[in-house]
Amino acid sequence: MAVDRSLTPATPKGYRAAVVATLKQSLEAALAALTRQCPPVRAPWPADVAVWLLDLAAACRLAGLDEGVGDWLDTATAAALCATRDPRLRRERLATAVWLRQRLAKDIGVDPRELVFTAGAYGKPYLTAAGAYEHLPTYNLSHSGGVALLAVSTHGREVGVDVEVARSGRQLARIVHGFLSADEQAAVESVGPVEAAGWLLRRWSAKEAVSKAWGLGLSAGLARIEV
Repeated sequence: MAVDRSLTPATPKGYRAAVVATLKQSLEAALAALTRQCPPVRAPWPADVAVWLLDLAAACRLAGLDEGVGDWLDTATAAALCATRDPRLRRERLATAVWLRQRLAKDIGVDPRELVFTAGAYGKPYLTAAGAYEHLPTYNLSHSGGVALLAVSTHGREVGVDVEVARSGRQLARIVHGFLSADEQAAVESVGPVEAAGWLLRRWSAKEAVSKAWGLGLSAGLARIEV
């Protein structure tokens, strides 16, 4: 969408507000087009849980991320983005933060600017206010390798997700003693070398998702979680 960028302080405020509103609507539509709902893989999820997948690589290329949505972000998120030195990672975090707010606000019918977040004792973020909306959903978010994953429970159920994209040169086998139980270490020895990388990555991701649902993150001790 072409937007007149020659705005000056003399430009009427009403026109400026209309441009910003148009940018936000365009961005919301673009993010929605890049989002798809994930079906359950093995067993049905509870009826109150939905999982969404975002094409993060494409979202990072949206021009609307740079304009008009700054008021969607709280002070802590904005500060964290400013402190992120890697431009690619900063862009991914910005796109993910905007998508999260757009998705939650749409689900419960409020303005993204009304969402208030706080972190738990171990850093897990929670939605703690949404205007006059009382029945707040819980959520969990993860992103890696050009995709982002978001789980939302409309009943306040604790949820956790983790997405990991296989990368060449990643040696998970070197850290198995740190995140596999004794039984799992024995089991991985029976997996062929070709399948081992995928086996380990799935275990890591599942364990991290469980620990995130608990609100403990890696402090839960992944070797104590069996999946």
